[in-house]
Amino acid sequence: MNTGRSPVTVNGWGLRCPDGQNMVMINNLAWSTPLPHRLEPAADGKWHILTEDVRTQCEARGIRYQDLVAYVNLADGRTVGAGKRGINWKEAEPAGRGHGYLSRPETCANPAR
Repeated sequence: MNTGRSPVTVNGWGLRCPDGQNMVMINNLAWSTPLPHRLEPAADGKWHILTEDVRTQCEARGIRYQDLVAYVNLADGRTVGAGKRGINWKEAEPAGRGHGYLSRPETCANPAR
């Protein structure tokens, strides 16, 4: 949710690893909020990733998904991180490919009040 008083535009998002490297999301899943996305004050957006993709990346990097921090890139050049580590996890669906979404997206949009 955009907790600020001014609208912001989200151009992209990703997950930051504990070592400072980023997993940048370039393909938005169909049920994610389209990008770029303008957030009016008190509005929100949700961006999703397949949990299997997160697991694979975390295993390859030797990190835990609980330690990832979601972030959004704003049109004004700022990058704003989530206020909480980890992703919300929805376990496997019939094909074994569940999805996750930004942890606490309400803290990601506009830190200015």
